[in-house]
Amino acid sequence: MGSVFRFDTLDSTNTKAISLAREGVSEAAVVAKTQTGGRGRLGKSFDSPEGGLYLSVLTDRLTPGADVLALTPAAALAARRSILRTYGLACQIKYPNDLLLDGKKICGILCESLSEGEKFSAVIGAGINVCTDVPQPDDAPEYPPGSLKDFCEKAGDPASLQELESILIEELTSLIDAFAAGCRLDEAEYRRHCINCPETIVPFS
Repeated sequence: MGSVFRFDTLDSTNTKAISLAREGVSEAAVVAKTQTGGRGRLGKSFDSPEGGLYLSVLTDRLTPGADVLALTPAAALAARRSILRTYGLACQIKYPNDLLLDGKKICGILCESLSEGEKFSAVIGAGINVCTDVPQPDDAPEYPPGSLKDFCEKAGDPASLQELESILIEELTSLIDAFAAGCRLDEAEYRRHCINCPETIVPFS
């Protein structure tokens, strides 16, 4: 992975990563302490208070097509492994891109891409509620937001964010390396951890 760009506040790490791609950056990671316009799939917003990990990785080593669609479930597996390695917590996956603990949404994934001329760039974004006080919605969603600190004492230590960040960048870089080398989504692993896995994982809508 290329340089790591760090910010106190961004509207969205994905938006910044796409901007870097337009500036000619090939690979990078973007990290923000907070986001003012964090978003998820299907136009949903993602609350991003301080104490969470908001991170996007950018690469131009992939090609458009079905493999890029598989980035979302593959990134969910990468984020799951990162949380397990850092905190010893085993999340479940809600298809295709959310991580759950005890029915609480802990992490969301958003993958986007940019095509300009012959250049294609992909962005993998992840938002993880680590030691955040997550606002609760007025309605009663099936999977309300939660925070890792509610399940693990270590997650209440802000210093653990740096460890999780390093491991997540490592896992996402390994994912990009594997896809660039022609590997595919490990559907067997995904199905083991997904609570609502459909018959066909990719493509999804």
